[in-house]
Amino acid sequence: MTGMTYRRDFALSRGVAILEQTEREVVIGAWKPLDPTIRRALEAYHGAPVVVVPLSPGGTEAKLAVLEGDLSAADPGDPQPREGAGNRGRLRNLPPGEHLLRNILRYAVDQGATDLALWRTSPFRWRCTVRVDSRMQEMTTLEDRSARVVIRLLKSAAGLDLLQEGEPQNGQVAFPWLPGLTIRVATVGSLNGEALALRFLNRTPMPLGTLGFSCSELTAVLSALAGSFGLVLCCGPTGSGKTTTMAALLEILLRNNRKVVTIENPVEYRIPGALQIPGDDRANLAAVLRQDPDVICIGETRRRDHAGTLTDAVLTGHLVLTTVHGADPAGALRRLVHLGVPRQVLDSVPVTVIAQQLGGTHQRLRIRILQQGQKEVWREQSLERV
Repeated sequence: MTGMTYRRDFALSRGVAILEQTEREVVIGAWKPLDPTIRRALEAYHGAPVVVVPLSPGGTEAKLAVLEGDLSAADPGDPQPREGAGNRGRLRNLPPGEHLLRNILRYAVDQGATDLALWRTSPFRWRCTVRVDSRMQEMTTLEDRSARVVIRLLKSAAGLDLLQEGEPQNGQVAFPWLPGLTIRVATVGSLNGEALALRFLNRTPMPLGTLGFSCSELTAVLSALAGSFGLVLCCGPTGSGKTTTMAALLEILLRNNRKVVTIENPVEYRIPGALQIPGDDRANLAAVLRQDPDVICIGETRRRDHAGTLTDAVLTGHLVLTTVHGADPAGALRRLVHLGVPRQVLDSVPVTVIAQQLGGTHQRLRIRILQQGQKEVWREQSLERV
């Protein structure tokens, strides 16, 4: 997509939208038959050859191209821009590709997506999916040149190396036109080229009471947080809200006059009052212990070196919080043992596991809390959004 766009009524009536504009040509997406007269008018308007790419009439790519609120007043029959609401006038001066990037991200955020993925499925097409309530959904397919522009813009904004496409890279970016959100950007090389994954993060932690816990579950969680030592695990599949829950728990601890120090790579939520240290190795833990913490938070335990850091933290006698991938409490504990946390260490301290899973057409949140010596508790509650 390019910074120049057609006026909404023209785009809808003619069934065309600009996908990409370079110095040599303009790529037009069309979901209606393009009259030769209109095509000649477009070439005269742009001063460059027009390449027409067919789009599905009801496809997401067509909807993204003419998303309400992002169209300026450009029209081959009316070349003078009109005054519009908000930032419409400034959108005409965006760099090439910026308009498509904005529409894709806004569309994903409006759908309540937690993740967005983009990867090549053929020499000329890229698949774009979003994850809503832990379920992957098709968003659109993109033409090769458009997808490359989007990836280049995201990598540049996140401070990643544009020339490095084979090695994994990670970064973060916050756009002023998506207030309150941080986007984690991760790239990796594949047989078909570079692939990209985004995680949408609300920089403001949500209150624990809004996450759907029952009174009995809140009592169990608060009881675990009241202890001076122990282990609290937040587990679940990708996109289930583990980090969101952990951020809410840390806010509770901070309000109770506890010093919280986190070790995270990367730092996802900005938690006022907490000392947040980027990094996830054992050297960071030694530095954390010299900061006189009451609570140690390890962002995620997913590798053996993370498990070593977690073991050391638990053995220091502090209250430790972390997240781990696992379908249920027993699976989360097995995962920790598999990564190298000794079972006797887990048996020697109070352990509370909060397992959660989002999914289903009714957006249901499942919570299972397991504490040592207690019976597991299951509950389901309908929620508008978590």
